[in-house]
Amino acid sequence: MDRVMMFLFPMICFLGLFLLGKCYEKFFIMKKCKEKIRSIAWVNRNKVKAYLIAMPLFVISGPAIEELIFRAPLLIFFDEISTNAWWAIIFSGAIFALLHYFNNKVSFSDLVMRQNDDNVQSDNMLNEIKRVGNEMSRWDFFGRKVFPVVVAFSLGVLIAYLGIAYQSLWLCLLVHGAWNLIMPTVLPILLLIVWIVALVPCALVVRVARFFKKRIFRKKKYRFFEMTI
Repeated sequence: MDRVMMFLFPMICFLGLFLLGKCYEKFFIMKKCKEKIRSIAWVNRNKVKAYLIAMPLFVISGPAIEELIFRAPLLIFFDEISTNAWWAIIFSGAIFALLHYFNNKVSFSDLVMRQNDDNVQSDNMLNEIKRVGNEMSRWDFFGRKVFPVVVAFSLGVLIAYLGIAYQSLWLCLLVHGAWNLIMPTVLPILLLIVWIVALVPCALVVRVARFFKKRIFRKKKYRFFEMTI
């Protein structure tokens, strides 16, 4: 009970931030900006404005409720890093990552690229996200689903570790919010790095296999000529 009281104030604040975010979404975004933020063309022309409109939700409100659900219990039960704490961190990170599997697999940048190539059927973002998602290949689907899960698991483990080590829910919220703030820029770079790391070894293996295949073929061909002579 003492540890619950210790973190009661930040937990109440986090719940308040989440409720404020829902009110902001319902009474401001959905009433005044609903049609704009659902328009691919408008968001493409007003990227900064659209980003600022949505920022309170994915930088403050969303992380607040996620930290309240996933990290607050860990801080209540563990006052230091231990073996049991690590098991709890890994389990919490796995659940946290699994929930991110169900996020949209189509990003706004995908829709913008398709619009610039005249490859969209409507200006409605929700309809296009659903359509493009259904048209994705298995490899695209796999990469856009599995990679965010791996990133979310790593992030969840890091935040939980920092929270327990420093006994601070506010630090958890700060790290989570900062990640969501820079994620639109960092995530494409991480995806590029992953593809490079995955493709370069594969390309090297193929080159080496072709090299040895040619050597073996030449030796067999040379032996065949020797036998005929």
